[in-house]
Amino acid sequence: MSMVRPRAIFGRLILCSLVLCSAKPSKRKRNIPHGAVKISSDVYCVPNPPVSEGLCHYGPEVTQWLYDSAFQKLDLNKLKRKKRKKAKRIMEQSPCLGRGGDFPPVRRHAGYQYDVCTFQMLTFKDDLEPFKIFFPSDDQDKIVECDVLPWLMRFATDGTPGLAIDIGAGDSGSCSWPLLSEGHEVHMFESGYANAVERSFVELTRDLNEWQKKATLHGAVTSDSYVEKLLENTSKIHLLKIDVDGREEYEAVFAGVTPVLHKVEILQIEMLEEEIGRHGMIWIMDTFLSHDFVMFGLEDVETFPGFQHDSLGRGCQEGDMPSTMHSEAVIDGEVEYEYGMNGPGKLRMFPICKCDGNVVGPGRGSKDPLACRAQFAFVKRDSDSAAKVTHLYGSCEAVCANVKSEL
Repeated sequence: MSMVRPRAIFGRLILCSLVLCSAKPSKRKRNIPHGAVKISSDVYCVPNPPVSEGLCHYGPEVTQWLYDSAFQKLDLNKLKRKKRKKAKRIMEQSPCLGRGGDFPPVRRHAGYQYDVCTFQMLTFKDDLEPFKIFFPSDDQDKIVECDVLPWLMRFATDGTPGLAIDIGAGDSGSCSWPLLSEGHEVHMFESGYANAVERSFVELTRDLNEWQKKATLHGAVTSDSYVEKLLENTSKIHLLKIDVDGREEYEAVFAGVTPVLHKVEILQIEMLEEEIGRHGMIWIMDTFLSHDFVMFGLEDVETFPGFQHDSLGRGCQEGDMPSTMHSEAVIDGEVEYEYGMNGPGKLRMFPICKCDGNVVGPGRGSKDPLACRAQFAFVKRDSDSAAKVTHLYGSCEAVCANVKSEL
């Protein structure tokens, strides 16, 4: 999950005169969840609710790795030495991390249902806006961006269990959990899984949900023949998901998966213009079009009426629809964020096409189908999945014909 973008403000337009703007803002209280433990001036531990059965367990090596990850993620390493030692001592005595052993998981209820071995920490942005972090490195802006995967899988499988390849599963595995919760088999690839400690932490959630026979962890995908050999006896890959950073990593992954692309029904990929530029996005588009896929953008403009869901796209040109990741109540702290809340629940696709050399796509949220988007799907041409998708969301033939009629 590589997307890191500024959080959108939920439809706030600040208009003020010089006098009003120079006045001090009214002091509001932070909304601190009941039972939270203060770790530092801006960091709180939020204990996981107790469960009657099914505990997570971690030993000394995982404990130290979690502390290293936590202090980096929470910027606690920037504290002065005395305050840093105090924060460590309080955290050791708190229900978050503690000193190892058994701890209750976080239970996801929104969208999908499963248990996650993680700890919840609360920080504050701009002094008042609460922001949840889930160890080792997830947060409330990252959790739901992979909720698109089970939705896409339904086009490829008719609701029956299928096979997914998750490249960039995340160092907590969070991208694969929604797929596994719906009974699919998933090969999870992430560079950090070569580290035995990180791998064992991810396996806590896998094993707690009894997904051992469905989920297999692998290291990074490279340009060698590992993926080809792994899947040589597989006739169909229902979903291939790719989320990496930078042109070099994309090139290595593409080299590794190219031998199996003919088996792929749907390919989902994250592309950010700020990471690879528009030329890089066009290069990826052309790469998969040349392998007989058709391209679609993903968006949700209905979960938050008047806004597009920021996990999929955002306004970047004049006249574009603004975006938000959460409800106003969650942003303001009036409602505590729960793991998996505010996901894109009203997904749709739209064709992204090359019409007379121009990239065109009739998205509802943004004018530019590439620059303003983050998540894309490529569907194998002439497949059953393509027939379903084009029936619902249209084809490039229709889009280009419409462009010509408007000239």
